[in-house]
Amino acid sequence: MNNQNIWHSIIHHRCTVPGHALHRRFIVNIERRIDELIKNHSNRIANVLSILKSGTMSAYQVAQKMDWNLNASWEEFPHLQQVCATGEAISHLEYLVHQHEVQVTEQKGCLLFSLTM
Repeated sequence: MNNQNIWHSIIHHRCTVPGHALHRRFIVNIERRIDELIKNHSNRIANVLSILKSGTMSAYQVAQKMDWNLNASWEEFPHLQQVCATGEAISHLEYLVHQHEVQVTEQKGCLLFSLTM
């Protein structure tokens, strides 16, 4: 299936494109939503790179320091949301590893991420 067919399917079936404020809502302007997702990804990448300037850390530690716009501390964040946030951090870290901007090492069974030298 090519991109044009995918977008037609999304629009025709009124599928949703992920996004914190838009979950379960119909997307009227798909191009604008895609631009929003790309901008969000770029912001998250910059946030992760900034965090890793302070040193090597696990994905969970990176997630703790990411900008989540919380009205509470990380410790008060519900456990399931901490898990989801860590999953998002992992996806950005893996992207950065594939871009050769971040390296990953294993230490005592834990994956640690750091900026590539």
